[in-house]
Amino acid sequence: MFCNKTKAPLSLLEQEEQPACSALVEAGLCFRLSRNISDLKAAWQSLAPKENKFLQYEYLQALEAHPPQGMGFCYLVFYRDKEAVGLAYYQTYYLDMQESVQKELEGEGLLGSLRKKLQQFFLRQAVFNVLICGNLSLTGEHGFYFKEGHGPKQLAWLQEATDRLQTELELSEQKKYQLQMFKDFALDGVTEQNLQPILQQEGYHRYRIQPGMYMRLPAHWDSFEDYLAEMSSKYRVRAKRAAKKGKDLEWRALELEEILAQEKEIYALYRNISDNVDFNAYAFDEQYFSALKRELGENMQLVACYLEGRLVAFYTAIFSGNTLEAHFLGLEHSLNRSHQLYLNILYALVRMGIYRKVEKIDFARTALEIKSSVGAVAQEFDCYLRHRNRLSSELMKLVFDHLSPKEDWTPRSPFKDMSIVV
Repeated sequence: MFCNKTKAPLSLLEQEEQPACSALVEAGLCFRLSRNISDLKAAWQSLAPKENKFLQYEYLQALEAHPPQGMGFCYLVFYRDKEAVGLAYYQTYYLDMQESVQKELEGEGLLGSLRKKLQQFFLRQAVFNVLICGNLSLTGEHGFYFKEGHGPKQLAWLQEATDRLQTELELSEQKKYQLQMFKDFALDGVTEQNLQPILQQEGYHRYRIQPGMYMRLPAHWDSFEDYLAEMSSKYRVRAKRAAKKGKDLEWRALELEEILAQEKEIYALYRNISDNVDFNAYAFDEQYFSALKRELGENMQLVACYLEGRLVAFYTAIFSGNTLEAHFLGLEHSLNRSHQLYLNILYALVRMGIYRKVEKIDFARTALEIKSSVGAVAQEFDCYLRHRNRLSSELMKLVFDHLSPKEDWTPRSPFKDMSIVV
């Protein structure tokens, strides 16, 4: 029924067992499936949008070579008359919510104690094999692309192909995938508006987690001083104070050989952060950052921070089209307050974005308030979840709503006119 990595794409004659109402058949489409992106290299490279680095072959190859433990990948290319017209990217993951939730559950008094026990019960039950259209490690729409746009027809093809993919995976792997997820659609965006009725009709539940944090850079900013000049005096003083606390820090963009030479130290700093967030479903391996640099070259920067010659922090940035994507970072917690490491990293990203003349910085999720203090604004994203059992699907919406990390925060307005970065 499916194309696999050793066969040519299905012809329509091979799809006889599909229902007559199949959106793919009506559109004259078939697709080829592989667990390895190298099997689809030519078609993928010809089709992946140049403005989205995270759907391009090089990034996906690096991620496939150094995945988080328990994560696998699936790649689909859609064909019409042997012409590639669309692609979809999936991650498969074994999710154990009890292992992923790292914060101490709260519970004071009788009601608090009951709430804590309920949370613990749900966590013990929340173990799934998940099929995700999109990327767990990123914020935004990085799951598919169609040459003809993302209208209702294309999204119906995607949903049907996802169901067929799940069936194929369950047959080939002899295990059940309890959850399907379509991840991160910008609220009120065209794709989300077209996708929502299709997925809700098929039993998916809309689910919203933390917003992403974005900042648009005005074209007239030519230097960091231009950025500071737009700030109110309170936040300009704050930025200068952070710079003063970090005056002994040395920042340097590393070449591949330097990353390889300091790989263990870089990874230890990364785990300082990843192991101390409230919810962490995965962690990358030690070679991930060097693999990204090897594949992406100048489109990926790893900037190291030294204090008296010792590596104490780093951040990574990926240039995707006209956007600077703030990727993973690491730091020594003991020096964060005294040297304002994290805040100085945020300012460094702004400085880099201005220097590279990007249109937007994607600061990703978490630490929402401090990111807003440097000028980032929140953008909401919707995810869609469906459990294979409809009753369990209803229950899972409640579980995810209850257990997902929440952050109480107050948006800050560092500029005299916030409209310049929205």
